[in-house]
Amino acid sequence: MPGVPSYRGCEACRRQKKKCDQAKPSCSRCSRLDIACIGVGKQRFKFKDHSAAFIVVDKRVTRRPTISLTSRKGDPPRAPSSNISITVGMLVSVLEVTDPGYDVFSFGSFIKEIPKRIGHNPALDAAASAFASAVKGARSKQRSVESLRKYAISLQAVQNTINDPEKTYSAETLCAIYLIMVCHDWVVSKYDKYPNHGEALSHLLKIMVDREPQDPFAIQVMVTAGIAVILENVFNPAINVQPWIHKLADLSQSSAANKRADASPGINFNCLEVDKLGSIPELIYKPWENIDRIQSLYESIWSVYPGIKHFGETVIVPACVGPLSLLPLKLTRALTCFHAAQCLMISIGIAMNGFLRCVNPTDQPLADECYELCTDAISLAERAKVQRPLAAGHIAMLIVVALLSSNDDDQQATLRRLMCEYEDDYAMMN
Repeated sequence: MPGVPSYRGCEACRRQKKKCDQAKPSCSRCSRLDIACIGVGKQRFKFKDHSAAFIVVDKRVTRRPTISLTSRKGDPPRAPSSNISITVGMLVSVLEVTDPGYDVFSFGSFIKEIPKRIGHNPALDAAASAFASAVKGARSKQRSVESLRKYAISLQAVQNTINDPEKTYSAETLCAIYLIMVCHDWVVSKYDKYPNHGEALSHLLKIMVDREPQDPFAIQVMVTAGIAVILENVFNPAINVQPWIHKLADLSQSSAANKRADASPGINFNCLEVDKLGSIPELIYKPWENIDRIQSLYESIWSVYPGIKHFGETVIVPACVGPLSLLPLKLTRALTCFHAAQCLMISIGIAMNGFLRCVNPTDQPLADECYELCTDAISLAERAKVQRPLAAGHIAMLIVVALLSSNDDDQQATLRRLMCEYEDDYAMMN
């Protein structure tokens, strides 16, 4: 039997490593030396001591220098993992980032619910993986081959899912396209033509609003995607947000998804409601036919903007003094949401002001208001530098609109400098 000693001589001969003739009652050596002969013919067993003191010694003795304690190329993983668990792990690691500049909650509060929905929709699984990889690439300031590969896989997964009638018009598929739209700028070269993600979102929303979903996740995704479609519609006339945008507005107002910054006393962002935002592309493309509506929208903005600006300067900004990384996460997110709404309001105000000045080129109050709005745009852009790239996405359009509208040389010089500083993070600048 392996490991069992075969020596059957007496103890005296064994200790001296002498050959024992195993004679009984006493072997010849013990008889000659006149000593006790004990253990003749007895089989012996060896036992290992596994006390705490010997375990450490045993590990040191048995360790081999040829065994590597770190994984090497070609080694099997330490623990088997599925694609689903890997994707969930990547998403969770992204969600746990507390750096204000890389807080993905700026893309919608529903982001935190995505890990729970992984594994049920191939498009969302692939898009979530691409999104997490793109965020990682954004932090390293490099476009990796792996991120581009996952982006391409997500596009194919969405295409395959759209061909499945049971999954086409689902919140998960809509969320997948939205995530792909978000991470496009971080993965693809800034000089590549922007794909028609907005048109795909618009098509899905047109059908989904008629189904009147009650799932809070679905409503949040629909409202967020709807606003993204409206903003893209400003630059892409091929998108048509009518008439579904009004149905989406009704859906958002009757649900928990309608939690806005105007919950604070004295704050009113009603001019940024979904249906009002949905009318802006039409006003931009057909300004002369809608000059009265432009005037009405502009007046509604100025009726609330001074109060919003005052609230930001006296409450929000003083509460966020110091490095954002040292502030409570809820406070930095509140700051991001407030400034995003303020930037959107300023952008709309500047655009509407430009149309009205075309009609009344000698109107000095309009010129003064344009100067004030552009000054505020510069101030917000300067303040948002520390929130780049993810939490300052609302600044890109603001800089572009202000630069196209300002007639002041100093403002234009400052806005061009800001554009150069922001252009590496946002494709819109190019």
